Parts: sequence; structure tokens; C-alpha cells
Amino acid sequence: TIAAIKALQDEAASLKKLDFDTKEMDDEFNDLVELRTDSATLTNIAERTKSDAAIKKAADEAVARAKALSKAAKDAGATDKAKPDEAKKSKIYEAALKTLYGIEVEVPDGMTNTHFDKIYDMFGKVPKEHVAKEGLKKLTYNVKPIGGVFYGGDWKEIEMGNFGDAKATEKYKIGDTEIDANSFNVTTLHEIGHAVDGKANIMGSHMETAGCGGWKRETTDSVATVFVTEVA
Repeated sequence: TIAAIKALQDEAASLKKLDFDTKEMDDEFNDLVELRTDSATLTNIAERTKSDAAIKKAADEAVARAKALSKAAKDAGATDKAKPDEAKKSKIYEAALKTLYGIEVEVPDGMTNTHFDKIYDMFGKVPKEHVAKEGLKKLTYNVKPIGGVFYGGDWKEIEMGNFGDAKATEKYKIGDTEIDANSFNVTTLHEIGHAVDGKANIMGSHMETAGCGGWKRETTDSVATVFVTEVA
């Protein structure tokens, strides 16, 4: 576990030399160190073993993501003396996405604000199996819907709209604390959730519970009843 955590730090340092933004990797490194420290204080052997295994899995996946990005950068010819510009970085992130997750990527001609770097970071926020082929096969973009997003369960596809510079935020409450969450990141994670549900069908049997949104199943008749009541 310690070796994997150290390997993440080393990979992040190498990518930083190429002017990649490694904030998410650095944060993940710090989180893993903290988790490892906390795990070492557990007195129950079974609990500590389970905790260490979970940390090792998270660390291994983080290292794999970093290495996939490093390899894509190397394949693209990026070096300390030939650092990639933003356009080339985008291509590097796209290549890493395809290699690591085995997904297709489709972008309309002329669309440059795909924010593959943010996609890569958000995919890394969840276990790899939540994004891998079984739950998600394709990532596409559509330049027209401003901020619009679509998940096609039949095609296992996420379609991202045009988020501009992807700096917009929205309010989220975590306990009693309200934060400004990046809308692009939140939306990406939301769509990953649909991909996971498409594979596991969690909402199929739990959608009406409070913990899963308290959604109500509707029919043509129930919608018509509400409509008629509202316009009467």
C-alpha cells in the first residue's frame, strides 16, 4: 500500500514537469496518506485488513490512471523540453480515456472545449468498474445544447453538451455546509451514476425510497390526471 501511494506521488511529479495540472492526483495522494494513517490505528485486525485492502485498491487505481496519462503523453512526444500545449494535452487526455476505460470518444468537428482533463479527473473519482465497458461504452459531445447532457442506457453512452469554459458552479449542501460545486464535474458524476444504474438496475427497485430520490412511477393516466387538474 505504501509503495502504491508513493508511486502515485512519483507519477504526479513527472506529469507536473510536463505542465499537467495534477491537483486531483495530489489531493488523492494526501487522502490516501491520511486513510493509511487512520487505518494503522485500528485495533481490530479484521477491520484493519479490510481497510488496508480498500486503500490498496484505490491507490492501485490512482496509479493506473496516472500511468495511463503518462504513457499517452510519452506516445504524443511530450518531454520536459517539448511540453504539450493545451490542444495537445486534450488529445493526450482523450487517448488516456480510450486506453484506460476502453470507451469510444466522438467529438463534432470544430468543438475544442471537451474538457477531457476534467472528464478524466471525474472518472477517477469512482471505482474503475463504474466506468469500464460494461457500464459505459461511449462518450460523445454535442456542440448545440448549452450545458445539456444525455445518458443513453440502450447504447451505454454519455453525451455531453457545450459547457463553455466549464467554470460555472451551483450550490450544494453537505451536512450544514454549503459549497459552490463545479457544474461540469457534478454533471459528469451524475451521468456516471446513470451508467452504473444501467448496469446494476439499482433504481429499478429502489427509486421510490427516500435515499434514492423518492421518485414516483408515472403512467399516461396519472400524468393526464395531473395535467387536467392543472388546466381545469
